[in-house]
Amino acid sequence: MYTWFTDLDNTLIYSHRTSFTQKKVLVEYLRGKEQSYMTQKTYNFMCGNNIQFIPITTRSVEQYKRLFVFGKEIKVRHALVCNGAVLLEDGNPDEEWTNETKVIAQEGIHAVSKIQKDLSEYNVTNVEGIMLYFKTDKPIEAANILRSKYAEQKVYIGFDKRKVYIVPSEMNKGSAVHRYCNRYGITKTVSSGDSEFDISMLEATNVCMCPNTLLGRLCSDSKKYAMGDNQIISDDICERLKIIIEENKL
Repeated sequence: MYTWFTDLDNTLIYSHRTSFTQKKVLVEYLRGKEQSYMTQKTYNFMCGNNIQFIPITTRSVEQYKRLFVFGKEIKVRHALVCNGAVLLEDGNPDEEWTNETKVIAQEGIHAVSKIQKDLSEYNVTNVEGIMLYFKTDKPIEAANILRSKYAEQKVYIGFDKRKVYIVPSEMNKGSAVHRYCNRYGITKTVSSGDSEFDISMLEATNVCMCPNTLLGRLCSDSKKYAMGDNQIISDDICERLKIIIEENKL
């Protein structure tokens, strides 16, 4: 059986700001308002197929738990949050995993703590004492400035449409995949993602699925499938997974 490691935001779930032409299913509230959705097709696939599903996300524990669909309609035993630094089992942090993270990423975590003191101009959120993020109207500019300033530090600085993230360089999604597979003896893996944050994860699995814009940046021998460059790629991911399931008689 394949184990499917996947990013969440903009890979499987989409914010209320996204323009949907597909039927959609609400999966998250924020402060009482509708926040995120899945397409109906993706939701149906995930409810109806027996594939081991491991989310890997930059979301914090609290942010992940807002996704009420997981653990109820969609079965999820394990989730890797904080960019893989924290393993949740049935929604609860695995202390052994977190302690191991703090040893592996000791230098990067120390650098994150120091960098936070320099970011007084931003409203910075410290997640679990491991990573930082802040919102900005100019995430690319802010990330590039910080990348230049902290090039010698053991941190990775990434961004999305609205946020900049600072995480220990040892704590990338690819390292989380390797740790998880070593712990549970997993050898057959598939992954899906949509951004630079996901490259290490996509390179760490036997099969990967991502937009065309990322495909050319992958250096591994993984079997690669392009999902096009549409804003919503989750339905294409599920169609490819159906083929993988059928081919491997999962």
